[in-house]
Amino acid sequence: MTLRPAKQQKGGYVIKTLREKGAETIEGLKREGVLDQTREVVADGEFLWIPVKKKIKGAKKRVMPQKKMKHLRKSLKEEFGLKAFDVIGETIVLFLPQELEEKAQEIGEYLLKLYPKVKAVYKEVGKTKGTFRVQQKKLLAGSGSETIHTEHGLKFKLDVTEVFFSPRQLTERLQITKFVKKGEKVCVFFSGIGAIPIYLAKYTEAKEIIGIELNKKAHDYALQNVKLNKIEPQRVQLINDDVRKVARKWEKEKRTFSLVILAEPKNEPSMFQEAKTILREKTGRILLSFVGTKAIYERRIAEIEKEGFIVKKIFEKKRLGPQESRYLLLCQ
Repeated sequence: MTLRPAKQQKGGYVIKTLREKGAETIEGLKREGVLDQTREVVADGEFLWIPVKKKIKGAKKRVMPQKKMKHLRKSLKEEFGLKAFDVIGETIVLFLPQELEEKAQEIGEYLLKLYPKVKAVYKEVGKTKGTFRVQQKKLLAGSGSETIHTEHGLKFKLDVTEVFFSPRQLTERLQITKFVKKGEKVCVFFSGIGAIPIYLAKYTEAKEIIGIELNKKAHDYALQNVKLNKIEPQRVQLINDDVRKVARKWEKEKRTFSLVILAEPKNEPSMFQEAKTILREKTGRILLSFVGTKAIYERRIAEIEKEGFIVKKIFEKKRLGPQESRYLLLCQ
């Protein structure tokens, strides 16, 4: 259905995307602060034209309907000074600075009005704790913690209070698929709700895909997500166990992989050595991602090169925290 145009027309930059990726694209533009909320989104067959505030990659000039300002609610940044939050399916998760704690409930209710499709708003509470290092969360408004998140045409069911999942890593997840060769045997450490194994099953020609995850709840969601995305069971094997234990067992059995994907949890001991023990000799590679400062990044590079690997930086997402970035490295 084409959106009803307003009477006034306004020119500016827009980007074109598929309808099925519309919600995901809009939320991404909001997080980047470039979505133009003064103009309407316009449907054109199977595509959407989405207005942006400035020229960005892929943007084109186009006249778009002007929104009626009386219906335009202020953004979270304009109203409360907040701009960073995650939209995961029908839930929002945000971090509140101490000075806004008194307005926590008000912010939650405001977000529900701002995003009618969102059913619940949570805030992060304290530090991660427990064996599975899941960030504690407190409900601010709405109800429900289980949802289905959609990105790049894939669906992921999860409970935001029980498992770890970051919508901000969607670029990294898609990037990883570009380094998987046809016929490869791939092992994913800390596979969580199955996001990376499912990406590999859908977008690569890997021969064998195995994911290892200790969190039983995340593992159960991964099994559901394989079915949800209509992936043949033989394409992905999911193991609910400790990666250390599994790696030791496979090392004794001399079972190897041509590629190990290792997304290291923040502030946790590295599993690089465990990944190395199950690599195919000479041709094996490790795709490693982690969060750290520039000094930590340089130290990790030196440590990995000392192990005899050549390291190539594939991806860097900056400003994740005080002087921190997220790095994706190819070690071969």
